[in-house]
Parts: sequence; structure tokens; C-alpha cells
Amino acid sequence: MSVTTRLLTAGELDQFPDDGKRREVIAGVLYESPAPGRRHQELSSHLQFLLYQAFVQSGSGMVFTAPVDVRVSVLDQVQPDILAIRNDRLDIYRGSTVHGAPDIVVKILSPSNPSYEKSRNADFTPKPVSLSTGFSTQPYNGSPSSGSMKTGMSRLRQ
Repeated sequence: MSVTTRLLTAGELDQFPDDGKRREVIAGVLYESPAPGRRHQELSSHLQFLLYQAFVQSGSGMVFTAPVDVRVSVLDQVQPDILAIRNDRLDIYRGSTVHGAPDIVVKILSPSNPSYEKSRNADFTPKPVSLSTGFSTQPYNGSPSSGSMKTGMSRLRQ
């Protein structure tokens, strides 16, 4: 006997209560995650500062931090840690949702559950990007102090 599992759509995800839980739907599967820990938040704030300098201070775009829904398909809506959108593309951010791929996406993988994070984000693989400010980013493995955090700056595939 086979069991059929119904896929959840991004539109259905929007109907969930605003109860503070971080929810994403990837390939129609619902994922909930707890609030990030201190090390995650520290890394996030440092990366946000760098992106703020590159986008906002240069006048080329805006930087946003979680929770922000990014809908890349009917069955895929994620909440990256940080994202950046060029000024000429800010119209993709409507209401509380970014519709389509931002210019830069940062997802910090949790050391408390790396296999879950890795499988959950498999379709959103980090790719190197260059910023017009003269520095480039590469997928980054390890934190300067302990090597236990991982992050990637990437473009989401649509």
C-alpha cells in the first residue's frame, strides 16, 4: 500500500498563524526551526554590516534580515538570514514577501543540526558572487574564532 503525502504550497504557508515560529516550505515540505543561537546571531550581524556597507552606504541597494519570506516557486518559500536587493529590483519585495531571487542571499547553517540544515538547503547551494565595492565573497566554511559556523552567500535559483 502506498501513502501519498500532499505537498504544501507557499500560499498555504502564508495562512499559518504569526506565532513567532520560523517556517519554510521547500519542495512542498514544511520545516520549522527554533530561534538561532548567540553565535549564529553574532555572525549574522557581522555579515549584515558588511553588506550594509556594500549596498546601502554605496547607494546601490538595500539589505534585509530574517524573518523575510523569499518565494521562489509555488512549492518553495524560504527565510534566509540576510538578503540584499539592488535598487533597480526592489519591486520584487512586495508586502512581507520577496517574489523571486534576491541579488544576494545569506543562509547560516546551524552547528546544532548540520545534517538537517544541509538537506533542507540542498536546492539553494551557495555560489560565489562579487560585489561592486571591490571585495568578493566565497562560500565560507568556519568562523574566524572556532570554525564551527558555516555560511554561504549565493544567488537563489528560480
